[in-house]
Amino acid sequence: MPAPRAKSSVHTPVFRPTSTEERESDEPLETREICEEIALKLAEHPASVHVTEQHHSAVINGHEEKRLALKIHCHPDDIGQMVGKKAALIHLLEALLTRCEWRNHLVVTVDVDRPPEDIATAKE
Repeated sequence: MPAPRAKSSVHTPVFRPTSTEERESDEPLETREICEEIALKLAEHPASVHVTEQHHSAVINGHEEKRLALKIHCHPDDIGQMVGKKAALIHLLEALLTRCEWRNHLVVTVDVDRPPEDIATAKE
């Protein structure tokens, strides 16, 4: 029987600079940056990955509901990778990011689209 491993009672998160900007080692990642890091890992064309955000607020049944809408712009070949089968990856990412923002009472939605320059050239 193997010896039990000692459990650490202190978990120290390791923060690292994102690929888009340098940051201090003790500064936590923003929700948009977390989404961008995950998208960069999934993409076959990471140079075309960009995440934009919009904040929305509405009063529903007397409660103020705050939403953060994230849009992942990526290469057309990567859209399927980002969404996953039956949109499982997008739903998982939304649930994860909403859970990260639970203290702020913020609901996060994620959408995937081609980069704006690809859309502009497709219309011509």
